[in-house]
Amino acid sequence: LFLAIINSLGVESASIAATVASAGVAVGLALQGSLSNLAGGMLILFLKPFVVGDYIETEEAEGKVLDIRLIHTVISTADNKDVFLPNSEVTGGKIINYTREERRRVDLKFSTSYDTALDDAKQALRKAISNTPGILPDPEPYINVSAYRNNAIEYSVMVWSKTEDYWSVQSALLEQ
Repeated sequence: LFLAIINSLGVESASIAATVASAGVAVGLALQGSLSNLAGGMLILFLKPFVVGDYIETEEAEGKVLDIRLIHTVISTADNKDVFLPNSEVTGGKIINYTREERRRVDLKFSTSYDTALDDAKQALRKAISNTPGILPDPEPYINVSAYRNNAIEYSVMVWSKTEDYWSVQSALLEQ
């Protein structure tokens, strides 16, 4: 109706259509980032790669998720800084969720001199594992030679713990 009235007044409708189209493109370009963040927020809310309270790592930041909003996600870092991440960046890259699973594997490397017998080193590592609280018996702890270095034999030790006990188990096993 508007175009019909404008045409009857002698104004070309093609110029109005071109102006409206140009304005639409300008608005679309101006909102491109916000719409991308909105779409990312909707993906996070529907697919739930993480929830509030999870400890995550993205390409931009690492920390505990405080809030998930439509435009950005708020993460508290280990040194207590709040990081506001645009959702398009969160969903556009890799997300590591450290707390999604109930168990987590603790991987450590230990070295001994070539003078130490392999069985003695493995027995000492087994003893350290048995004296460390929080290590789960299943799956069974893994101990194996992982490398022969120039000055030492390197052993890989892999044990499982509850996710909430990960850091205390890692620290206690290192102390043992």
